[in-house]
Amino acid sequence: MPVARLRPLLLAPVVLMALAIVTLAKRPPFAEAPLDYLFDASTGVVLVVAGLVTWARRPSAWTGPLIVLAGYLWYVGSLYVILPDRPANELLARLPFLGFALRGYYDPILAFVILTFPGDRLETRRDRLAIGALLALMLAHSAWRLIGVRPGIGPGNPPDAPANPLFLITDTGTFVTGDEILTAAVGAALVLVAVVVLLRRRRIRPGARRATDPVLIGGAIWAGLAGLYGIGAYTHEVLRVDIVPWEGPGWTAQYLLRMLGPLGLLVGAIRVRGSSAAAIALMAGPDGPPRGIDMERTLRRTLDDPGLQLLQFGPGTGWLDSTGRASALPAPDADRATTLLERDGTPIGAIVHDVTLLDDPALVRTVAAAVALAMDNERLQGDLHAQLEEVRASRARIVEAGDLERRRMERDLHDGAQQRLVALAVSLRTIRSRLGPDVAPPVISELEAAGDLVKAAIDEVRELARGLDPSILREAGLGAAVQSLADHSSIPVTVAIDLHGRLPARAETAAYFVAAEALANAAKHSEASAVTVTATQAAGLLSLEVADDGGGGADLEGSGIRGLADRIAAVGGTFAVDSPLGAGTRIRVSIPCAS
Repeated sequence: MPVARLRPLLLAPVVLMALAIVTLAKRPPFAEAPLDYLFDASTGVVLVVAGLVTWARRPSAWTGPLIVLAGYLWYVGSLYVILPDRPANELLARLPFLGFALRGYYDPILAFVILTFPGDRLETRRDRLAIGALLALMLAHSAWRLIGVRPGIGPGNPPDAPANPLFLITDTGTFVTGDEILTAAVGAALVLVAVVVLLRRRRIRPGARRATDPVLIGGAIWAGLAGLYGIGAYTHEVLRVDIVPWEGPGWTAQYLLRMLGPLGLLVGAIRVRGSSAAAIALMAGPDGPPRGIDMERTLRRTLDDPGLQLLQFGPGTGWLDSTGRASALPAPDADRATTLLERDGTPIGAIVHDVTLLDDPALVRTVAAAVALAMDNERLQGDLHAQLEEVRASRARIVEAGDLERRRMERDLHDGAQQRLVALAVSLRTIRSRLGPDVAPPVISELEAAGDLVKAAIDEVRELARGLDPSILREAGLGAAVQSLADHSSIPVTVAIDLHGRLPARAETAAYFVAAEALANAAKHSEASAVTVTATQAAGLLSLEVADDGGGGADLEGSGIRGLADRIAAVGGTFAVDSPLGAGTRIRVSIPCAS
């Protein structure tokens, strides 16, 4: 089982600890301070949840595990509230002492996370000094308590507790004074952290604050309030001045305010993760990824960066913005960052975005990969569309050239061979009349046979010319032309054509040749007893259907069917044949005919 699937189990111990605090608390009992216990018990759970979300979002970063660790450390100082009054086990009896000495280490961890979110590095020397000072003071404070706490000092550490094996400071007053000073120093360091957090927020551009504001604002409130209570403990005990409430609603409210830090981490982690998920969902939407300026607008919304630009690069054009105007990449020291989009090491585009997005490199990589893929798809679709248009245009040119050639042949036959045959028939009749009545019968038979042959040849030439370019189609339209085909068919043909006047020539010609080929095939191959031809016109489309009751089984790969399919495709139409064995053949075509 992958380790990542086991991470949610890390939530179980803190949930059990929170339940134990709520149900077993004795110092004081839960009924005396229910809200205090509820806020305190739930804070660690919120931290672990935030850590797990961040960990899942960026598995290779330290941020998620650190937040989970902070959630566990949250309960170190609260162990005494669930222990029995006099534990029989010596180790359990020492837990309150250790909890008192080592409490609070979630503070430097949370400070580090807040000052690095959404990355995992401290950016400035000021940030590093603030974290370093806080951690150093925490270690000094813990060391002072480890060597100075005796039984009877600290919560849950009664006078009859086991002796401190590290005890070195024998004077209680010295220890208490030092503890108060170190507590105030840690508090001051936390106030410094709050100030540095607010200064960091000022460096972040508005476009990136959607994810960082909950963390930074909540973190500043948490650190500032925790710091004030650390300083307030000193002023309360030494100066007898209260700068923060120590009882009543104000004391309870500080628990709620301190939760803003963990809650901010949770909200920020969810928002960062949501941005990446939104980018992926965007590119895999039902209508595909957006294009051009729509993609730029969507990326601005997705990444919450109103100034984001999506640029495209071409060897002959250079950098162009989403509107097609010449553009340029920002300078390296500008407040905008550039993420290049590449294909095989060659730039195809760039995303110009807020520099703070680089704090989340996984998000930038995800978006860059998705946008590069979308741009590649757009380019490939454009190339494919251009190729398809060229194929359609080429096919249309071939069909048109074929039609022109047929019309030329029809004219040549009509003006050439047909006229010569007619002239020959006239010449034969003239010869017969000039020979007179005394011509031998065999000669007369030969002349009549020659005349019949010439007449048959004329009919065949006329039929051939009619098939090449039926003049009736040009003169009277599709309905009359199809009816003429039906009248000359050897099979009974029913024609039902309902059209709104004449159609574009290309549509009429394509439909006519489908009907002609279908009727010819039915007569030659189908053994049909009846054929029906129907044609309707609606919504800019001509729908033609030719159906027979023959044996079916038409050769769908034959040159005739394939030629019809090519002809219909050349005019942008659709062509379908249904010819099951024993159930006849049905040809359906749909041809655009809007003028």
